[in-house]
Formats: sequence, C-alpha cells, structure tokens
Amino acid sequence: MDLINVNTSIYFYMLLTLCEKNYHCIFKISNYTEQMSYQYKPPAITRAIKVIEFISQSPRAPRLSLLARELDLSKSSLHGILHSLMEGKWLQKTDTGGFAFTSHFQNLLQQPASKAQIKDTARPFMDYLAEHINESVFLGLKNADKVVIQECVQGPKEMRISARIGNSIPLLAGAIGKIFLSDLNQAQLKQFLKENRPPKFTDKSICDLDKYRAEVEKAKKQGYALDNEEYLPGVRAVAVPIKQNGRITAGLWIVGFSSQLNEKVLDRAREKLLDAGHIISRILEKQSTGAEL
Repeated sequence: MDLINVNTSIYFYMLLTLCEKNYHCIFKISNYTEQMSYQYKPPAITRAIKVIEFISQSPRAPRLSLLARELDLSKSSLHGILHSLMEGKWLQKTDTGGFAFTSHFQNLLQQPASKAQIKDTARPFMDYLAEHINESVFLGLKNADKVVIQECVQGPKEMRISARIGNSIPLLAGAIGKIFLSDLNQAQLKQFLKENRPPKFTDKSICDLDKYRAEVEKAKKQGYALDNEEYLPGVRAVAVPIKQNGRITAGLWIVGFSSQLNEKVLDRAREKLLDAGHIISRILEKQSTGAEL
C-alpha cells in the first residue's frame, strides 16, 4: 500500500506515535547505559557483546581467525565464547566455517509487542476512526476461545455500542472472531470448527460449518471481516487484523447499529479501518525489528 494515499491525519498520528516511541526508547537506553557504566562488567560478557556486534555488522559469516584478528582476542578465549553462544542456540557454524546467527536468535529479537505497546500504538488511530466514522471502535486480543477487549473508544452519538475494557466475547462471535480464525491454516480451522461448532446467537448467525469456514477464508483473502447482525440483533461490525511477523496479534473493529452503520458508512469504515490496521502493523513491526516503514 502506498503511504502517500493514506489520509493525512492517520499519517500524522503514525509519525507522532513513532516519535514518542523512539524518544522513550532512547531515553531508557541512555539512562540504563549511564547506570551500567558505574557497574562491574564481567570480561566474558563484554567479549561476547563484541562478538555479537561484529557478526551483526559483517556482510558474511566471519571465521574464527577474522574474529580473533579484528577483535584482538585470543583464539582460546573466542573458542569458549563461541561455544557458549552456540550452546545457547544463538550462533551456528556455516558450511564455509564462519559463524552466523540462528533463526532462534533472530526470533528473540522479533518478539511480539506487549499489550501496552499495542494499545499505545493503536489508540490514536482509534480516536481518529471514532471521530470520522461516528461509531465505537474496539481493540482486542485473543485469549483461548475468547477475545478480550483491551481498549474501547466510544463514538460521539448518544445511541452507541459500548463495552468495558477487560470484558470478553466468544471467539466465534461476529467479525472479530473470523479475523482471529483466519490466522489458522485450513487443517487447523477444520479441526477447530469440528471441536467448536458456531453457535446460533441470532437468526442471522452462520452455523453451517462449510459456510462459516468460507467466511473465514474470505476474511483471510480480503483482509477484513463483516458481521451483519450475526452476533447481536440490529448490530453490524467490520474488523481487521493487526499483524506482527506475519501473524495476527490483535484485532481492530468498528461496531454500530444497523440503522446507522448502513452500506455507505460501512464501506467508508472498512477502507479507513484497513488503512489503520495496516499502518499499526507496520509500526509494531518497526518497533520489534527496526524494519523500514
């Protein structure tokens, strides 16, 4: 998606969020470094840090002789450090005899964002969506067979949908459930639905397994899911995923009464929600991996 086409207000919030995150991160690191400078550092740890830094900056996997020469360390010291890092599954020896990071180590650097990070990043977008769509916006995380509401920004209308933070809804309820289930592969989805049949919340609930599975597959393909009074009578919703490292870590959805959230409004909500979900995902990816936006 071309970020130039994103609404300027959303783009402004993205920049604001990034600036705040980077400032706090730098502030914490500088304070931590200042405190550590007055503390004793075991030589082995200091050497291991040098090794990791050198490997991370090398264009190809460096061999033992190159590490010893460039870091001014004896080969006997390096043997011990490299052996420990390989035992911890941080390093691996390549076919050329060099040393490179393992996928395990790279995964450690790409841990999913915390609940607080997701909430802090998503909140400006939720404020924007609630103001411009005039409906309530929710942020939720999957917990077993439920979706737990982490944040709610109520729409400005007197008649609006609301829920308390910490409340949960069934995973098979409405649009947001389809979003989280779209993270499963076909075999996993088939097994899940075999063990958890979709309940009939309303007369419009999709209870047929094949039809429900098709709805989830559609959500995966389109990047959003709809709820047309399937969970609550007279209530519609549209939901999108928030992803990190290619997996869904949270869901964002807009909910309103059917009389207010008509097709025209729903289409506009879907477009803006897709933009917001995409940018939030990229910000979280940036925070965890340092990747470019």
